[in-house]
Amino acid sequence: MTVYQTFDDFFRAGTGKDPYCYQRELALMPELPEALIVPTGAGKTLAVALAWLWRRRFEPHPERRNNTPRRLVYCLPMRTLVSQTAESIRDCLRALGILSAGDGADANGVSVHILMGGDADDSWMRTPERDVVLVGTQDMLLSRALNRGYGVSRFRWPPLFGLLSNDCLWVFDEIQLMGSGLYTSAQLDAFRSSHGIYGKTPSLWMSATAEPDWLQTINRRAPEPSAVMRLGAKDAGGPLEKRLNARKVLRKAGTAPRFRRKADLTRYAATVAGSVLKHHVHGDLTLVVCNTVERALAVYREVIKAGPEDEVLLIHSRFRPAERLGLESQLQGDRDRMKGGRIVISTQVVEAGVDLSSRTLITEIAPWSSLVQRWGRNNRAGEYAESDILWFDLSDDDCLPYSAEELARSRVLLEKLEGDSVSPSKIPALPEPYEPRFAFRHRDFLELFDTTPDITGTDIDVSRFVRGQDDPDVGVFWRNWSDTNPPGDMAAPGMHEICSVPVGELQRFMRGSSSRQEVWKWDHISGQWERAGLRDIYPGQVFLLKASLGGYSTTEGWCPDSVDPVTDLRDETKPAPDHWSQGTYDNAGAWVSLREHSDNVVSELQEILDGLGDILPRDVVESLRVAARWHDLGKAHCVFQNALVGPLPEPERAKRSTETWAKKPRTKRRTTYSRRHFRHELASALAVLHHLGDSLIAYLVASHHGRVRGVIRSIATETVPGNGKRYALGVWDGDPPLPETDLGGLVVPPTVLSLECMELGMGASGHISWIDRVADLLLRRDLGPFRLAYLESLLIAADWAASSKEGGDKPNADDHP
Repeated sequence: MTVYQTFDDFFRAGTGKDPYCYQRELALMPELPEALIVPTGAGKTLAVALAWLWRRRFEPHPERRNNTPRRLVYCLPMRTLVSQTAESIRDCLRALGILSAGDGADANGVSVHILMGGDADDSWMRTPERDVVLVGTQDMLLSRALNRGYGVSRFRWPPLFGLLSNDCLWVFDEIQLMGSGLYTSAQLDAFRSSHGIYGKTPSLWMSATAEPDWLQTINRRAPEPSAVMRLGAKDAGGPLEKRLNARKVLRKAGTAPRFRRKADLTRYAATVAGSVLKHHVHGDLTLVVCNTVERALAVYREVIKAGPEDEVLLIHSRFRPAERLGLESQLQGDRDRMKGGRIVISTQVVEAGVDLSSRTLITEIAPWSSLVQRWGRNNRAGEYAESDILWFDLSDDDCLPYSAEELARSRVLLEKLEGDSVSPSKIPALPEPYEPRFAFRHRDFLELFDTTPDITGTDIDVSRFVRGQDDPDVGVFWRNWSDTNPPGDMAAPGMHEICSVPVGELQRFMRGSSSRQEVWKWDHISGQWERAGLRDIYPGQVFLLKASLGGYSTTEGWCPDSVDPVTDLRDETKPAPDHWSQGTYDNAGAWVSLREHSDNVVSELQEILDGLGDILPRDVVESLRVAARWHDLGKAHCVFQNALVGPLPEPERAKRSTETWAKKPRTKRRTTYSRRHFRHELASALAVLHHLGDSLIAYLVASHHGRVRGVIRSIATETVPGNGKRYALGVWDGDPPLPETDLGGLVVPPTVLSLECMELGMGASGHISWIDRVADLLLRRDLGPFRLAYLESLLIAADWAASSKEGGDKPNADDHP
């Protein structure tokens, strides 16, 4: 690895440019600030990314390198900038010669992974000891940090939660757009401090318009002035001067009518379209920003109707990723590919740091912080001698998604600035209060640790903490099928085909014709698609619509009045959605004995631990090693062994029955167990309690497939024994003992399994319940929820690595990535 004498040399090698003064200061200061407040276009992204990389890899002082987290988590409130940010960081890593493909082959490189709707790359979980950069949307990242990851199997929630809570630098950009998610991010930072983590996991919040007081919560103080970084005098008079003083002349374009009837919207859209066509300069970019998708769509239709010479694009959040990626690629395209010019009509999705520079900007009135961000998309680098910004006023009745008070504060300043330039150096400050719509409390956090669904198969809704909008979203996707009900083996939806739709709009869609009431949801317990009612439509869920019913346009996005069939974008290589009894733990490239698999997992765990250095205490390391040795002992259970060797013809069955197997060669036919919902890891955990009595080891063993964690309980549809015996997940009291089993470095004597721990309170044997054991682990000062989930993730990663080398199933929607 190249050694750089100074940060400036390093920055030039990565970007080809000299750093601004504040970028240098950020990298070299003893501790990173809590807040970075600098104008739009000042290079915040590279400032933070390269500061982290310098401190992690190239800083001369070993102590500072070791104290820098191995994961950089870059969180954006909107998806528009995600790909651009990720590619910018990749370009720097590539120039520095340390970009890794992320396939596990390069242990010394740094990989970059995207997490957003349509492109959620969680493959980095397999190598928790590696340095990685994660760039994603607020929805994807915060939901994972809350142990309820959007767009991912519920059985992967815990390891994602653990890895994103330990040994990470969280960076939140454009925080003025985060809504309730900002409060949640600050609360999570406070809880990590109070509960404890492994390594360090600081947070850095960034914006051009934020107030440090926004970061104060019921459990967290606002940053001290010394922990807030702003531009200094050297930057104001240095290379940034042209950007800071770019001339942008502000003028009022008109006032919208009150939108009482559809004709009012049509008339307003025609007025805005007329202003667009009047002020658009051929060969340049005109950007129009509306506060709602409905008005943006109406303006787009009016502009298209006029038939302008230049290309017209509509960008908003109600497109499927498959189409939206193409639109964003066009949006980010350079001016040489603009075919003479472009008119872009958008919503707030362009506010989040999109690197656009328009000659003309037309916007509706908005809160001051939003207006400043929109103005940052005009004459961004000072490339025009003068540019135009036009604004339309709105009535208080049409203020949504904002408040009338927010718009009133902006209106006062807008009228004072009429005809003046609103360059970054001249924009007056307007301190704005921040009041989250939903406050994430400590009680909420603790309730989210357990990922077991309730008896109906549903979960706690975290959308109010992730974003907290008035009409939160669900996901919908479209498919074709011939039978009355969707087939249970139909491929699971890929994120590329899921369209975000407000809850209220989907409910209105369902109230239409009887055929449109056919909205379907997946049941994780039964493993079947079931018809959804209006009450089933709540945030964070994904629903299936029949493609022939319409409801979507490739040029306009979610379009409930469209009856044209929607293109089915299914990926036939994907398996069916996951369900409770599904798993890939029994397939490999060949027969693998339990002894061999245990040795392999212990070996893979040691490789991970070596890469992590001394981040974990010695006693915890030893508990992990023991858990790795014992994790699959439950596969010695007769139900599991009979499922593997029972279907074999004689004499092969007799031959195979002399060994205890962990995996069998992969076949097209999925393994069937004599007891529905059988879980070998529960049997393993009960064996650990019987022989070792150690709660931590038992928990890690139980949780390594994500299905047995906070509680042990039976499922309504599982096989029931007679005589009133206790039963859960295919394990019964009174089962034949597990035979003497060779686990590689250990031979375990016969084991009688008892489900006494699933009862509440103290059992007849004097041992506490499973629920009490987990509660004790969560309350231990040396463990707690964040550390416990992190330890889960390490054992899971070791098991995945071993299974992969044994020729196990490829990544899919289940518990193996």
